[in-house]
Amino acid sequence: MAAHWLISREALETVGLFSEMFPIYGNDDNWCDRARYHGYRIGIVPEARAVHDRAQREEPKEKVIYRNYYMGSLVRLCDINRPLWERFLFVCLFTLVKAVKYGSLLPFSHFRTLAGRLPEVREVRQATRRGMKNNLNIR
Repeated sequence: MAAHWLISREALETVGLFSEMFPIYGNDDNWCDRARYHGYRIGIVPEARAVHDRAQREEPKEKVIYRNYYMGSLVRLCDINRPLWERFLFVCLFTLVKAVKYGSLLPFSHFRTLAGRLPEVREVRQATRRGMKNNLNIR
């Protein structure tokens, strides 16, 4: 999670801020994919300690499917480090696996939504290729 990151100004100017495509979940993974595309390495400091205060509570199955399947699939489709056709094929198979795992047809409904967002996904991937340096006003 992006609650405790240390990012250089240069990386922030190149990679940009979080994408508006991910209102809640997935922004951290998407940002890391974009950073790797631009040649930045992601590291973890095991000795570092931090607290991200999040309530631990039971969630309805629909919310779990939305977060784990839909947003996870959207992040995968936007991953610039792999071809879109490969990511789309993975999401097709992922849909079947999640439908069986959750015993629900909801992943198929979300899949239709994902397929409809492919033009937007292509735009996000193209924006990543261009870099974000000119899109930020950082002082």
